[in-house]
Amino acid sequence: MEYSNVPIQPAATVVCTRQNEENKLEVLLLRRNRKLKFASGFWVFPGGKIESSDSKNGSITTESAAQAAKREAEEEASLNLYNNDLIHFMNWTTPSPSIKRFNTWFFICHLKPEESNVIVDDSEIKEYTWTTPKEAIETLGTNDLRLLPPTFLTLVRMMGCHNFTDVKREIRRTAPLDVIPRTGMINGVFHSMYKGDAGYESHNINLIGPRHRISGKMDEGSYNFEYEGCDHIFPVNGGYQW
Repeated sequence: MEYSNVPIQPAATVVCTRQNEENKLEVLLLRRNRKLKFASGFWVFPGGKIESSDSKNGSITTESAAQAAKREAEEEASLNLYNNDLIHFMNWTTPSPSIKRFNTWFFICHLKPEESNVIVDDSEIKEYTWTTPKEAIETLGTNDLRLLPPTFLTLVRMMGCHNFTDVKREIRRTAPLDVIPRTGMINGVFHSMYKGDAGYESHNINLIGPRHRISGKMDEGSYNFEYEGCDHIFPVNGGYQW
């Protein structure tokens, strides 16, 4: 089944970028407290639930989701994003079965060096790092750098970007993506399929044919990205192949 009985909660997250002293594009990753029940110890972008106070009339819009992302960035990392434009580029729905399910609005913004000083809340978030997307991907499985699938794929998408102009060009090649993964296990290996994969429509991860998925160990947070023979455009760096 695509949906479980677990209620889907609205959430928002923001990918914060900057240029470092070597003029390389970096992204901010926050490490969740190991004592948390959900995604404990994983590295994530700032974000959380969309609260009723984030909206003037109670309905969820791009503006209210952006407000939630800004609030969470301030609460978790002491970042003031209120003068920054947040660009909406994706909605990601947690697949079933999952203990917790979210429909998360993904935004991205760029910070000046003087705007990028981080102080974590030392509650939900225990550590932070500014890193290039390439370095984050290459250190998967080492140094305990565990990522959730949407974080991983967002970083993959940015690997060929050198600055925020490149980032905006990349995310604007398509309308905001609506991603609903379909998942399963093969011999103990986690697989998450996306539109265009041979098994996506039938929920059959064993079907032979086009590939549009990641596979790996969820508890390790490391994955392989497979994209082959697929007629569904996956916008990775204007054609970057994993």
